[in-house]
Amino acid sequence: MKVLMYSHSFGLPTTTFIYSEIKYLHQNGHEIHYLCNHYFENDFENFCIVHHVPLVESLIWKKFKWIFWKKDIKLIEKNKFFKRKLAELLNKIQPDIIHCHFIYEGIRLYQNLPINFSSPLIFHVHGYGGSQMLKKKSYISEIDKILKYPHCWTIIVSDSIKKRFKSFGFELSRSIRINCGINLNLFSLDDNVIKNEYFTFLQVSSLVEKKGHVYSLQAFANFLSRVNNPKRYKYIFTGYNSNFKHIKNLVSDLSIEKNVEILGYVTPDKVKKMNQEADVFLHHSITTKNGDEEGIPTSIMEAMAMKLPILSTFHAGIPELVQDGVNGLLCPEKDVDNLSNQMLEIIYWKKLKKNRVKIKEQFNYQIHNELLLDFYKKILNS
Repeated sequence: MKVLMYSHSFGLPTTTFIYSEIKYLHQNGHEIHYLCNHYFENDFENFCIVHHVPLVESLIWKKFKWIFWKKDIKLIEKNKFFKRKLAELLNKIQPDIIHCHFIYEGIRLYQNLPINFSSPLIFHVHGYGGSQMLKKKSYISEIDKILKYPHCWTIIVSDSIKKRFKSFGFELSRSIRINCGINLNLFSLDDNVIKNEYFTFLQVSSLVEKKGHVYSLQAFANFLSRVNNPKRYKYIFTGYNSNFKHIKNLVSDLSIEKNVEILGYVTPDKVKKMNQEADVFLHHSITTKNGDEEGIPTSIMEAMAMKLPILSTFHAGIPELVQDGVNGLLCPEKDVDNLSNQMLEIIYWKKLKKNRVKIKEQFNYQIHNELLLDFYKKILNS
């Protein structure tokens, strides 16, 4: 089988699930090509053939597209250069299936396909494409058109997103729900790790608004004011972007600098070590003002694989992963008082074997990849 995958960027450290799919398909004898518009150096060229096609657009055309997008008139991704290169690539490799990893980026590929193209197209729906983008009428119109295309199939990562798509009346008869998964081998437990001297709340994520750091910090400050020995507790989180200064200032305003560590970008090996040493994984996801939501955060899966109890929210697909009062505690979004109370409660919890079992049985990348390959075969045999 020849598979052509597409996303705007290839090689980002935040899309490891894509690379596990590539490796699995390659190891099972399939030929994988990857088309991208932006390329970051990585080690996955050993498992696929990368086709880097930068977007070439005039300033006038960019401005024209931006005006239409800003006024929500029409979502335009047509590009003469990309269209020509795409036609050449399709003619050369003759893929059996095209898999667009993010549906909102897949609009570009769809709008630039040759007129007579009829191979199956798969569009993967994650959090952003299934939440914030649905605020745009022009996006809804384009997605409706794509999902009615007879050669289109969809993979949806959570029941909450599928329910939302149904509410818009989208065609979903050719869709499947496949959980994202993680590599359990990369998150194996090491019995020789020395425990932190602090009780640690850990969050591994970017610093974007929907990760809820502002509310977690406020709750943590409240929590510290209510415990007997506040010096014993730490809140450690990762990430670095334009919100860094704002979050750092908030830490200072709350006078909790001695209890908070912001580590910036960390390697996968460091993430594993941090999860091993932590006591609770904290991830207070929220819906942003512009409607952006999670799918099901893989960072929570990784923490569960390391047996950590979870503090999170009734948000998007998270309740499909974390059952309140069973393998973690969930509270309403932005409910600082509730979260602070839950911090006081969860410090008495121990590591949870059931969390690793759940990841192994339901959110294991091996299962994800097997389901993906079965879906490919089903499409080609239909």
